[in-house]
Amino acid sequence: MVVSDGARVDWRRALGWHKASYEPGIGFTVGEFVRNPDYVDDRAAPARSDQAPSPDTPTTTRANSPPRLPLASPAPPRSTPAEHPVPARLGNHRPSDHDAARHRNHDAAPTGRDRTHRAGLGDRIGRLDDPRLDSLRPHLRATRAGMSAFAPSACAADGGARGAHHDDRYTAGRVPGIPGRFLVDIHGSPDAARIGDTALTPRELADLIRANPDYGGSPVTLLGCGTGTTRDGFAARLAVELGVRVTAPDGDAWAAHDGNLFAATRARDPDAPLTWPPDGSWNTFSPTGATIVHKGPYPPGHRPAWGLCAPVDTGRRATYTPDFWAPGTTADILQQMVDVGVRAVWANFNYENRAFQQWCQSADPGPLPPLCPEIRMNCWEMVMYAAIVSGELTRAQAQEIYRFENSAAGREAWTRRLTGLLGGAERRRYRRGGPPPRRGQIVFWNGISHVGMATGRMRGGSPEVYTFWPPPTNLAEFVNKKKPGRAGLLGHATDDYVKTSTIDALRAYMLDPDGEVKAAEVVVEYSDPKWLERDEHR
Repeated sequence: MVVSDGARVDWRRALGWHKASYEPGIGFTVGEFVRNPDYVDDRAAPARSDQAPSPDTPTTTRANSPPRLPLASPAPPRSTPAEHPVPARLGNHRPSDHDAARHRNHDAAPTGRDRTHRAGLGDRIGRLDDPRLDSLRPHLRATRAGMSAFAPSACAADGGARGAHHDDRYTAGRVPGIPGRFLVDIHGSPDAARIGDTALTPRELADLIRANPDYGGSPVTLLGCGTGTTRDGFAARLAVELGVRVTAPDGDAWAAHDGNLFAATRARDPDAPLTWPPDGSWNTFSPTGATIVHKGPYPPGHRPAWGLCAPVDTGRRATYTPDFWAPGTTADILQQMVDVGVRAVWANFNYENRAFQQWCQSADPGPLPPLCPEIRMNCWEMVMYAAIVSGELTRAQAQEIYRFENSAAGREAWTRRLTGLLGGAERRRYRRGGPPPRRGQIVFWNGISHVGMATGRMRGGSPEVYTFWPPPTNLAEFVNKKKPGRAGLLGHATDDYVKTSTIDALRAYMLDPDGEVKAAEVVVEYSDPKWLERDEHR
């Protein structure tokens, strides 16, 4: 600013000012930097901005869609691989690879309609003195709310690295700004943050934040899972390094595809849906060491689309219309189903309420039926449903898959050729230790005895898959409903949910003498979906 006449201040020469606030137990703290709307200067405008990106930055995906209830599919939670073994949004809000869920679980930016991030933050930052930090610049992105820092893990399969990483970047760009806060979206744990396979100390993350030209010194909301768990943990030390308040989740942080943020736990089973209504909380740490506990699942300043009272219905009993899902590939849609805990009845033919099959076979089908706990589908139909929602599979192609002569012999012949209708001609046999399927490839166990889709991640040395079939974890009702004289795969309807498992876990169940299939051998094959090889109906 310019001072003249001894006491007068020409406020037009002030670039702006920081808001300040007083909180009991913490004292005065510096808040959001606000530019002076009347600022004038003879010099060229500075190259760097002193405020966070405008929360009004438009998005290109479902920008005008109304809020979706009860929950827009969270990406996996924001945790490190060390905290949640691969899989697990949640990735993230993003889990399946809890790295994916922030548990927002690619090198490639979101394509076309999914672009929601400002590009080029790494270039705008410029070279960093620390070579280790400098190597991370390509993974830094400006978002509507602040910045994100995600990179695929080197230990993941190529497809999984792209797929799990896709939700992280996408949902980070959907989160709206919190007034007076700079949001940092990254995987975390109580003691570290992580970008891909690179662990960061609080000082190193502080260096990256300060190097960001969009950061103006405001308080930080950190979305890394578990970073706010302890009074002397990662977020508390980051507050000391930055000299500002840092708010972080006491547990897992989730970001939904519509931008809602919340903290919630999940059962010990990594495949279980998140707890709903969300039951987490947030802590704010001051550079002086003081801590404020925010009881409630939402970070201070963030109001979710559904209001401050979350819908009481859980994903386990919800109905999901086709427009609920955020745009993505078939595997992306299946990941969203896992994250919200989609329920349906696993059932093969000759059952009521097979609305999806009826829709595919009808001459005048109307809209695609919603997923609900009453709808009856089998494993490969759930994959088809996700493919139709994604736009990768057309109804005409689905009709062709269901076309068969309505007789016992006709149905039997159709069953034998169904593998070729679902999978491409280049099917490859899976052998443990060999090349795993890529994300989005269809996986077959003994033909169509079971069908799933590869997540592209590894878990316990075995490729992970999306699966809609009670085994190997949801067995009580499945086994108790056995019908004498019926093969296991053609028998009982069972309430089930879309989940993740592994190729070898499912194969082991089928080989188990007490299992449903009792197969002497289980041949597992995988290929690209057939519908991606054909375009005559598109």
